[in-house]
Amino acid sequence: NLCGNDTIKTNLCQDEITLPLIVSTMTARTASPSPSTSATNNKKTTTSLWAGPTMLEHSCGILAAMSLRSPTNANLILTHHGSTAITSAMAQNPHCVPVLRQGCLAIRNLVSRNKENIPKLLDSSDNLELVLRDVAGKQQGSVDEAYAALRDLGLSAKLITIGDDGAAAPQSSVAMFGDTKPRFRPVFDESDDMEGRIQNHIDVNRGPT
Repeated sequence: NLCGNDTIKTNLCQDEITLPLIVSTMTARTASPSPSTSATNNKKTTTSLWAGPTMLEHSCGILAAMSLRSPTNANLILTHHGSTAITSAMAQNPHCVPVLRQGCLAIRNLVSRNKENIPKLLDSSDNLELVLRDVAGKQQGSVDEAYAALRDLGLSAKLITIGDDGAAAPQSSVAMFGDTKPRFRPVFDESDDMEGRIQNHIDVNRGPT
């Protein structure tokens, strides 16, 4: 709802407050003592993202909505290192499908109308391709979005099958996206006729009167 229409999301993206705040919140890190540190050794600390999975999921979703059908907003997000924030969120939460899905959608929207930005994302030190292939691409709930993001980045991808045990295995043949019909919505957008479908569901459950 924060980016419910193009005017609102553009104003938020370009107000020089909201976007930097979102990215800084996503990338803020907190230090904690290392579990292996003993009382007699020098203290060591490890760092992790301060934001939890729910906050990162919605932050990635906001960036996806801001950049949808808006090359200008996509460029602003990249200027504020939004792609780094998105990649870090996915890498930090390798088993949290909502974060992975929203992250993949955001990456797609950043480059779908800004192909000139693809080298910037792939040449950075964020390991974006690795995260898409080996993290998001190996979860049942985000595999389609991960491979669509790889496609939009101009990268080839193998189709995989994920078994009941969660293990990922390559299929016998290699295919590029577009050879088969995807099972997800191609863009991050509002559902069509949501109120009508909810009312139909209520009417069916209510039964004849």
